[in-house]
Amino acid sequence: MLFKKIITAFVGQTDTNDGIDIRFGRYSDAHKTLEKYDSWARSTGFFEEKNYLQAYLEFFNYLLDDNESNLNYDTVQINKDGNVADFKIDFTLQQGSKIVRGFANSEEFVGEVKLVQVKGDLHVALGRRLMEMNYNLLYSGFSLDENGVIWIRFTTNTVDSFAGKLYNGLREIATRSDAQDDLLLNEFTNQLESIDDKHIEFLSEEHQQVKLRFLKKWIKEALDEIKKLNTERLASAISYMLLTLLYRIDYLLTPEGTITAILEDIHKVVFYDQNRLPVQRNDYAIKEFEKLLALSDKELVSNFYETKATFGISKPAYGQDIKEIIEKQLQAASWFDKNEQQEFTPFVFEYIAGYCLFNYGLPRPTKEFLHLYFQIICPDYFEALGANHTFSEKKENQIILQKNLVIKRIDFILETWEEMYPTITDKKTKIDYKDFTKFSFDYFSFVKELKITNQ
Repeated sequence: MLFKKIITAFVGQTDTNDGIDIRFGRYSDAHKTLEKYDSWARSTGFFEEKNYLQAYLEFFNYLLDDNESNLNYDTVQINKDGNVADFKIDFTLQQGSKIVRGFANSEEFVGEVKLVQVKGDLHVALGRRLMEMNYNLLYSGFSLDENGVIWIRFTTNTVDSFAGKLYNGLREIATRSDAQDDLLLNEFTNQLESIDDKHIEFLSEEHQQVKLRFLKKWIKEALDEIKKLNTERLASAISYMLLTLLYRIDYLLTPEGTITAILEDIHKVVFYDQNRLPVQRNDYAIKEFEKLLALSDKELVSNFYETKATFGISKPAYGQDIKEIIEKQLQAASWFDKNEQQEFTPFVFEYIAGYCLFNYGLPRPTKEFLHLYFQIICPDYFEALGANHTFSEKKENQIILQKNLVIKRIDFILETWEEMYPTITDKKTKIDYKDFTKFSFDYFSFVKELKITNQ
């Protein structure tokens, strides 16, 4: 048990980034360390004992991600006699482009975010939009102060401040403010301006330009290929092409702001808009990607910046969930392969990795194996970022695996996590490294059988 606590405190030790100092993919707070789960349990226990100071402190420790440095809190006032009923804790936590600030004391808990600054008077259309957004909030609400700052606030009495309520309330104001500030600024450009965003760290110009170049390259290549296809007969295949493009951009380029909003809109339409036929959903996605290409370099680059986060927006996935997803998509890949549509099979394999990383908070070993697959299929991108290793090379659109390096990385990931997950694999899986299609079938068959359990 002690070793498990130690290794989960150092989950950054697996060098999946190969010396590249940027984030990949969406932040997830699923599958926290054992020590963090212990803090949650202790917070609940202290709350039931009405020891609210310790309940708050354990809750904040639960939220703190040691790798992110996402949260600061300080007990700024306590009775000189040590009376735990007399205290005040100030805290700040980061969620993307926004900062949640607040305090907790023996009477109340308050968290709030400065969303945007209004220029002049509040226009009717903006007021209506805020009222619509307010209606969908469960724990918080929007407000406008005398200085024209739009806030989103969550407040509750300390006697009701159990860990679950605090988590959901803070998560709501943090994730909503991070998602809505850019959207409001883009929609009401002449009425609003950004506020409280000095903490954002922009990437180096070199990394910004690499991301810009590959964003435009990937979109153009995909759309050019799609234009050659029969949009009705091959609607399913085109959907795979568009979604793998979306997932690749989201995971490898980790955009923010306008780009992310467009990607999420495409995803929503393709998956959930039942009023459109598959061909129409594909056509919508194509037009949205064309809108991205039409944006200026300056507009696109402004979406590439580093942020810290406290709350993930993806639901956690466990072994059986992942297994079912992979099994279903391997069947789809097999169908394309056996029906003389082999050119679409690679999109299905990439879809597996991208879909899981986009939609779910994954156990760390699973995420590292899916990341490795992206390293294999996009060696030129990782090389442009300055990676220490490339695990394949492309020759005439064929992927040639660097077998020894891939095997070393697979073994390294397994060895890193086998103490934490003793039954992670029986290591009997055979992987074909000569043919990339066979490799992909074998590789995802291996990933779906990983046993991510502490038992």
